[in-house]
Amino acid sequence: MKKAEKYNNSILDSIMDEIEVGSYELVENQMMLAAKIKSRMNKMGISNSKLAELCKKQNSVITKWLSGTHNFTTETLFQIQKVLDFTLVNNNNIDELIKPDYSVKISVKAGQTSTTHSSFYTQTTINEFPVEVGKC
Repeated sequence: MKKAEKYNNSILDSIMDEIEVGSYELVENQMMLAAKIKSRMNKMGISNSKLAELCKKQNSVITKWLSGTHNFTTETLFQIQKVLDFTLVNNNNIDELIKPDYSVKISVKAGQTSTTHSSFYTQTTINEFPVEVGKC
């Protein structure tokens, strides 16, 4: 048996050099997602055709999902979660959400006070927030 020789091609090498590192990560994440779905299907004894039936999709769509190159919509991910009764996307941790923090600078004349409430702030109304001005 002959040992495989290393193949070098400058054109192929230049193409591979142009592929961004982020593209590899994206494909890797897509493949991991597909593997997670397939693993869950195997644990539940669900075939590709059964998943297609449960999701009201064609068998070819399921094959595409499980190829590891499909770009899922959130709607599809939530549908798969429901059908397979497991978590792919965890959106239940409200504590992890980042709420915007607006800072407001208010100038008042000596002898006056200013009161405002942060619940009124939004990105578009930051310049139109209610202010109560009164004398000290």
